Amino acid sequence: MSSGLWAMVLSFLIVGALTIWGVKQTKRNIQKGKTYATGSVLFLAGVALGIGFVIFAKRLTSLDWIISWLILATGCMAAASIALLIGFYSEKKL
Repeated sequence: MSSGLWAMVLSFLIVGALTIWGVKQTKRNIQKGKTYATGSVLFLAGVALGIGFVIFAKRLTSLDWIISWLILATGCMAAASIALLIGFYSEKKL
């Protein structure tokens, strides 16, 4: 298998781990009063990866690496949205 394909699989695994981490940290931080801290960190990571993609993607020649970078950037945004949604609903219940 191509190294770019392995990078895509690794990106999916990282996104899954970030989502699980974001949910656990958000639930843990609800009692501390930091409801949106984890979601904002994941959102900033997604924005940084997205800006980096716009700036540096034209230097990449392999489509597999470009797709894995996009998977990672959009996955961070998705993990952030899940963490922020959990924080929002927990705040509405209180």
